[in-house]
Amino acid sequence: MSESPTNPYEPPKADVNAQAIPPGPSGSLEDAVAGRWDFEIGQVMSEAWALTRGMKGSFWAAALIVYAILMVMALISGAVVGKSVAASIVTNVLMGAVGPILFIGILMMGIRRAAGLPISFSTAFSCFDRAVPAFVAGLLTTVLTYIGILLLIIPGIYLGIAYCMTMPLIADRRLQPWQAMET
Repeated sequence: MSESPTNPYEPPKADVNAQAIPPGPSGSLEDAVAGRWDFEIGQVMSEAWALTRGMKGSFWAAALIVYAILMVMALISGAVVGKSVAASIVTNVLMGAVGPILFIGILMMGIRRAAGLPISFSTAFSCFDRAVPAFVAGLLTTVLTYIGILLLIIPGIYLGIAYCMTMPLIADRRLQPWQAMET
């Protein structure tokens, strides 16, 4: 009996760390933070629409599975919490920290597609090596945003918007949670 070197039932793997083009003068994080960029909205929208061709099936399948997982988690937490306000706050904070672990793979699908790298359904579930930084960042951003909302709503809105790029920076640039939040 001979052994096959590959398993025919194994899902395809995508190298999520490969880069098509190394960051250069137009693609560095430092230039973006410094405000050295130039683009036209119409050009960006046309390019984005063109990039969606050929990835919708993989993306929507992964998104539906992630959504189903989050819905099950929400139903379970709703059943466990009952009408306790304190328990509700704790479960909301935990959901805000666990959600990014699931969404980071979907973010990587978009990032890889924009970079011209191959994607597949399995790409959405291949970023669990970044689960700890995503969890920590999700927890920090959720708690800080909730505190901001308690402090007259406007600071919470500001923090929610300011921290919206935290997960893509953790996924793509492998920044640490606080470093991504500051960026």
